[in-house]
Amino acid sequence: MITSNPNAMAERRAAYLNDLNAKRAKREENAKRRVEAREALKDPNNLIAVAVMPQKKKAQDRAEQFAKERVAFVKSELEKNGWDINAAAPRPRSMGMGRVQYMAAAAKRYMFASVVKSRVSYLSMNAPDFVDMNKERIAKFIADARKSAAEEYDMFVMKLNGKIGAVKSAKLEGDHVWGFSFLTVQPKDKGRKEEIWKTQMILNVSKLGKAFNQFPTRKVNKKEGRK
Repeated sequence: MITSNPNAMAERRAAYLNDLNAKRAKREENAKRRVEAREALKDPNNLIAVAVMPQKKKAQDRAEQFAKERVAFVKSELEKNGWDINAAAPRPRSMGMGRVQYMAAAAKRYMFASVVKSRVSYLSMNAPDFVDMNKERIAKFIADARKSAAEEYDMFVMKLNGKIGAVKSAKLEGDHVWGFSFLTVQPKDKGRKEEIWKTQMILNVSKLGKAFNQFPTRKVNKKEGRK
């Protein structure tokens, strides 16, 4: 007969709870740091933020434009398929689909469902699901895109501050939302000379169909700068 050890079980439970509490504390600390970092972006003495933040609205505008293009794509595909979402964006099948195919099908279905509304509340198995474009859902889809773009831009500027460090001056030239930008800074560190940092925003779509912006940035030499 196998008997459990109450002390061992209590120790495992205590270890599990300690690990859970540690992870929760870490999440709360990270959230607090993000709030503090975002507040720091508003500081007029944060010269990098002062130079770079004006292009935040452009990033949001680009995200909105892309969201509207996706809404137009959904409408076009539904029109081609008689407004049947099951024909235009079939539900993913767990059988007969590889992981990549499944994820792509799920992302497409989710995107379509985000901006339409079914004409009926109940459907029988395998029946067509006729839908209409929904103004409220479309508005939320676009608003969410702008909100995500704003959060991603704030994160980009926060990381840029962390990467470059404190500076005496910062000047931005160009447009990294639609092309390239060059941020010229004079670090406060006496051992560092004037630096040029090149950025280009890249718009990507995740496997789950969520659009997001990335801001690859690297230090370039003066000869390479502004090319």
